[in-house]
Amino acid sequence: MKKKLVYLSYSCLLLAHGATLADAANNSRKKRSVIWNRTGLFSSIYSNNNSYCSLSENSANLTCFNLYSDFTRLPPNQSEILGNFSSVSLGDNHSCGINSEDSSIYCWGQKKYSSLSNGNPGDENIPKKILLEKTFKTINVSRKNSYAIDSDGYLWGWGDTSQGQLPVFHSTNINNNIGEIFEAQQIDLAGKTFLSVASGDGFFCALTNEVSTNNNVEKSGHIYCAGNNSFGQTGQRNFAGNSTELVQVNNNKYLEIAAGDSHVCAINLDRKVECWGNNSFGQLSYNPILNSYLSNPSPVVHFENPDFAKLNFKSLSLSNYSSCAITTEDISYCFGDNTFGQIGGDPKEGSLEIKNRNGFSNYAHFKPKKLMPSPIISIAGNSRSTCVVTQNKDIQCFGFIQKNTYSSVSVGSNYICGISSFKTRAFCSSFNGSISDILANPWSAPLVTPWASPQAFTQVSVGFDHTCAVSNESPLNSYCWSNPESSSATQRTYPQVITSLTSPMKKIVVGNSHSCAIRKEDGALFCAGENNYGQLGNGTFTNSLNATEFTQVSINNVQFIDLALSGNATCALSAKHEVYCFGSNAKGELGLGISYRNKKKTPEKIENLKLLSIVGGEKHFCGIKKTKKAKENKVVCWGDNSEEQIAYSGDKINKPVDLANTKNMTQITAQGSTTCMLSDKQEAYCLGKNQNGIIDPIKLRENFSRIKRVQAHKKFKSLSLGENQACGILTLDNTLACWGKSH
Repeated sequence: MKKKLVYLSYSCLLLAHGATLADAANNSRKKRSVIWNRTGLFSSIYSNNNSYCSLSENSANLTCFNLYSDFTRLPPNQSEILGNFSSVSLGDNHSCGINSEDSSIYCWGQKKYSSLSNGNPGDENIPKKILLEKTFKTINVSRKNSYAIDSDGYLWGWGDTSQGQLPVFHSTNINNNIGEIFEAQQIDLAGKTFLSVASGDGFFCALTNEVSTNNNVEKSGHIYCAGNNSFGQTGQRNFAGNSTELVQVNNNKYLEIAAGDSHVCAINLDRKVECWGNNSFGQLSYNPILNSYLSNPSPVVHFENPDFAKLNFKSLSLSNYSSCAITTEDISYCFGDNTFGQIGGDPKEGSLEIKNRNGFSNYAHFKPKKLMPSPIISIAGNSRSTCVVTQNKDIQCFGFIQKNTYSSVSVGSNYICGISSFKTRAFCSSFNGSISDILANPWSAPLVTPWASPQAFTQVSVGFDHTCAVSNESPLNSYCWSNPESSSATQRTYPQVITSLTSPMKKIVVGNSHSCAIRKEDGALFCAGENNYGQLGNGTFTNSLNATEFTQVSINNVQFIDLALSGNATCALSAKHEVYCFGSNAKGELGLGISYRNKKKTPEKIENLKLLSIVGGEKHFCGIKKTKKAKENKVVCWGDNSEEQIAYSGDKINKPVDLANTKNMTQITAQGSTTCMLSDKQEAYCLGKNQNGIIDPIKLRENFSRIKRVQAHKKFKSLSLGENQACGILTLDNTLACWGKSH
């Protein structure tokens, strides 16, 4: 009979959680990513189901970010709570913090169930001091309750009493039938003092301070819990009723304690983690189908990773239905609900799919996994996301509604950046996890949970050493930063303004060794980097620092609208759709019909050629012709043909030639010795070198001299080629599909 009751309870919780997720999904099935990051000197982070708040080294005020109020907005809405806080606890309805100067508690938010109430409805938006005569060291706020430990170690509580979460007090002022206690009251346990307190939905647990005779032993104590016990979260096997008194969980001693909505975890004296309570989403590290709850503290396990048992832990952070534990090396391991990717990666990967009656799929990842490879300082989470303060003291968040959606994308060798479909951020990811030790921010995170730029970029380009992007800012709107695994470039982990570009740019393109940008105002062209072949177009062969020291290209009265780079040459498209090229002509890249030995240090026009767009590979260029003739081939190319990338009869050509069977092509991209394009039916075609199976996953050693359809079951809005991968934005939902190496 008990199993049946537990199953019903488990099903009801799934329905309740499903309803929460379904509500979120209704707002979020627009497939907007909620992953976000922010640079700064942050020291700690806190969360409730609506916001994240953080303290920083340069301000004791609380900075808060609402990730969910506007799904089209990144960065999220920001506000500041004035208060000089040393620590904070956020509840869904009200929040409290401890003042760093006088150790008093200040609270704000909804008055109901808080010490702000006194029976009066409404909100208190300005932090208000409570318990005027006391000082405190710990504060913990849940949905309807608050608990605090004063400087002497005594426990206090206030709020809802309906589930026994405020035990019988030794006070004449309390009537146990009252549903809400406005004023904080001491919770006495035979005169014991406490180290910490943690609360969930209708229950709380507190860790006593058991004095040790050995000064070298860390402070520890026993755990006592009271309140809602529907999943055994108070450590009692009586699921039918609530625990209306503080009851000891077991005889073991613990160092730390934390609580989620209906589960608890603690760190024992061996620095191992034990959990109990609700396991509906694997938040106790056990298969939820086999164990939907555990009423006794049970060790967190990973049966497939024996090294996990060797880890030692120092702190915990529990959210609604997931758990995170931080090792003594500051590495975070998380497990439980990953429906929104809140503990990292694709929700389906390594997870158990659980469907509720609303048809919504939840994903339980009960095996502990690293949230990110690098150390963290602080961590907090809720039902849809998890945020950390990285070792660089920046905020990094995980979690998404489905997948990130894009308006444009640029692929490099092992990394990729794209502009979000709302044109609010650049999302960047690595295809390779080997760079995780180089940068603190997780470039090596899976594609569905990328790093998001702090700036709102409108266009981005990935090169060999750098990524550059432009924003809508003025006058300085051009940013560049170092790519992961970059060795020759000065490491610039985050986007930095390019001061040599003093006016707003409309587009910037990064190549292997040089970069160029088009000025928004007049279409003037600027370039930086290697100039051995005159590819900077400034009339010299003098090199400059790539992606940093830009100089203007030497040409008068020409307004440019597009540009493309090869390894050692540059071509640009004018407002009249004419093509100008400069730099190396070793393979005919200039398209001028001149000797291959010639090189040009200023732009020269390719006669009798008008294009709508232009792209560059390693030693060839291609473009879409400006023509109204329906039966005419639309793609024209010139330069290197050693891998049959322009389908010419020789290994190189120094003037433009039509590409056969391209009369229906509308877009084009190139990289290395491969050329790809999109048809008017949004189908993808490629030719040339079959790098890493981009053209054909079976015939890896073959080159293709005729265009071949790729990814035949997909349709794309745009394509981008990288050294090892190709990616396209799907017509279906604006998400990315990538193929090639490791895909």
